[in-house]
Amino acid sequence: MLIKKLKEIVEKQHSNSENDYLIAKYILEHPYEVVNYSVNDLSKETFTSNSSVIRFSKKLGFKGFPELKIAIAKDIDEFYGNEEKVEFNIPIKQGQSKHEISKVFFDLYVQTIEETYKHLNMESLEKAAKLITEADHVTIYGKSNSLLVAENFYLKIRKIGIVASCDSLRGFQRVLTRKKRIKEIAVFISHYLNNEQTKKMIFQLKEHGYKVILVTSNIESPICKIVDVVLGIFNGESYVKMGNFSSQLAEEFVLDILYGILFERDYNQNIELISRVNGGFDENQFR
Repeated sequence: MLIKKLKEIVEKQHSNSENDYLIAKYILEHPYEVVNYSVNDLSKETFTSNSSVIRFSKKLGFKGFPELKIAIAKDIDEFYGNEEKVEFNIPIKQGQSKHEISKVFFDLYVQTIEETYKHLNMESLEKAAKLITEADHVTIYGKSNSLLVAENFYLKIRKIGIVASCDSLRGFQRVLTRKKRIKEIAVFISHYLNNEQTKKMIFQLKEHGYKVILVTSNIESPICKIVDVVLGIFNGESYVKMGNFSSQLAEEFVLDILYGILFERDYNQNIELISRVNGGFDENQFR
């Protein structure tokens, strides 16, 4: 109902005052920001006066601006739900304000999480968690932006006592020549899975008896048939893009869920472990 009233004010611009038009248009475009604004904040952003904002609120049937903010907060999902999807490759447009750019990235992240969540395979996540839990050692491989995701996952699983390694210098390095451990798992993070060196490494590791978990958006690749677990992720990007925002977030989201499953498997022990390790010093001193 509120959104309808605001849209009518914008659509019937010539029938309303310029101040009402400016305020209504701003609220429609920046509902999340307005919820956290004071009367003075909104008047500055819309180049109107405090009294104009108060009068506008009363015209909509509210006692004042605080009551209008409460109504906006209640309908916040509807505000966002009525908007078009963000373009993943070049999400921002020329001339957008800092508030519009922040809203674009908010929507981009929400879209990515929603799409990735819809495509989750719970059985594969549980199988991957079981393999990692039972392994003597986990090696995590990543390249470029996926290497950042790999390092992040490595740091998390180390917190709960999982013996792991991650090459932070060369990404997909040559297969290690050392003797294979009793139970060793390799986790590969490759968004497009189009690197020949990556494919070769997976083949070599499988020949040496390694279990392989693969995180990728290219679930149709033949390589997916030879690995032990495939964790498919959402892909809304192409090669020509402003940055790896969506792809990197999708990888992190899936691996965070995997970490959560790993953590829950030995919940009490892990709580005790992180409490003991982090309780012995002021962590902020080491940041």
